[in-house]
Formats: sequence, C-alpha cells, structure tokens
Amino acid sequence: MHKLLAQPASIIVVLWGWVQFLSFFRFFMVRVVALSFATCKSLEYLTNGLSLVVVLFVLNYLWVHRIWFKKPEVKTLATIWIALFLSMVFTNVIQQNVLHHVVFELQHALFMLMTGVAILLTGSLLRNRWMLVGGIVFALLAFGASYLQLKHQMLLEAIGWMVGFVVPGHLMMRRKTVNLFQ
Repeated sequence: MHKLLAQPASIIVVLWGWVQFLSFFRFFMVRVVALSFATCKSLEYLTNGLSLVVVLFVLNYLWVHRIWFKKPEVKTLATIWIALFLSMVFTNVIQQNVLHHVVFELQHALFMLMTGVAILLTGSLLRNRWMLVGGIVFALLAFGASYLQLKHQMLLEAIGWMVGFVVPGHLMMRRKTVNLFQ
C-alpha cells in the first residue's frame, strides 16, 4: 500500500477513472438489462459508496500533502478540473435559459466533449501520451454519442473513462512516469 501512496498522481487518476467507469457503466446496465429493483439499488449504493470513499481518500491525501498546491503544475491541474466542473454547471444553466428545459442527450454529449478536453490537457500537463490519446478518444466518443440515445451515451462515456483515465493511470503506476506531487 505504501508504494501506491508514493505515487499520488497515478493512484488518484486510477481511482477516479474506476469510479467514473463503474458509475457510467452501471447507468448503462440498469437501462438495457432487466435487473431487479434490489439489484439496481445495490449497484447504486455500491457505486455511490465507492465514490464517497475515493472522494474522502483524495481530500485526505490532498490535505496531508497540501504543500503540493504551491507548485504551479498542480495549480494548473486543479484549475483545469475546477473549470470543467463550472463549465458543466453553466452548460445546464445556458440550456435551461435558452431551451427552457435540459435536453439530456445534448447535455451529456457536451459534458463528454468537455471531459475529453480536460483529460487531453491533463495528459499534456503530465506529459502522458496515453492520456493525450485517451482525451482525443473521449472527445471522439462524445461526437459519436451525439447520435445515440442517453442510455447508449452512458456506455460510450464508460469506455471513454476506461481509455482516458484507467488505462493511462495504470500505465503511470507501472512505469512511474511524471509525478507532479513529489
């Protein structure tokens, strides 16, 4: 476990990637496979619980190593992901103001595009070519998702998280590539 904690950039990428992959894959599965109510609720509680554990882990890790935030690269990385979150919020507000309702098929494809760009920028900052490729693939999946129903968009987003975060994160851990947090 100590080896994992020595590579916070890698472990954070892997944890967030798996949480996002499992969450979106669950959304897809409960909409296309006939599952009992109890099974759907169990999957929901499991993915939400895992998300909470990862959030607490990351917050604790960032608190313990808060000196990292003095590094310009870490500030830039935090800014990218905060900007993504705010962009998603404002996308909903703009859709509501213009269309007077939220079109989830449009919203989700736009969210995927923004996430792909954030992953691309993160890969550039971390100098991780697999994350760069993952960000491009994520953006292309967003384009493909714009032609699909919301339930199928969830599958494409799950694939995007696997390609954009999970695989590059595991490769970062294995190869001990750039670590901004040391």
